Amino acid sequence: NVKTVETPEQMLEQMKSLEQDSTCAAIFSAAVLDYGFSEKLNEKIPSGQNSIAVKLTKRPKLIEQFLGSKLKKVAFKLLDVNQTSYTPDQIADEYIKRYSLDLIGVNAIGQTSGADHAMTFFYIANGTLASKAVTGKKAAAKFIVDFIAKKEVV
Repeated sequence: NVKTVETPEQMLEQMKSLEQDSTCAAIFSAAVLDYGFSEKLNEKIPSGQNSIAVKLTKRPKLIEQFLGSKLKKVAFKLLDVNQTSYTPDQIADEYIKRYSLDLIGVNAIGQTSGADHAMTFFYIANGTLASKAVTGKKAAAKFIVDFIAKKEVV
């Protein structure tokens, strides 16, 4: 069931409604909402300007609104390996704990092109961090569906 929204507030409202129906899982993929414009202009910006300064402010993460939720939570993390000393499994373990995730897909800049889209999914199995590497968006989607449906994923 796909719901169309235009603002972060609408997205949060729609996602909170999921807990009221028979939805069993939510996929959190809203990185574009990490920052928003500090102010909204109500007029046209004149053309011919050499530069325009835009100020962004950090927004609350939507996933934080669902920490105590009954929903199975799936999230994603794109890493820039040049900006972190953490490994994908360390990042995944931290995010699983911080956001009470059931599944997280982690990939790195440079691994995200077209059909060759590579991602490693991490989850807790028998009390330890487990992982499954997949290649391709269809394979990632199938893995997520199988995981949520509790089919064999390893």
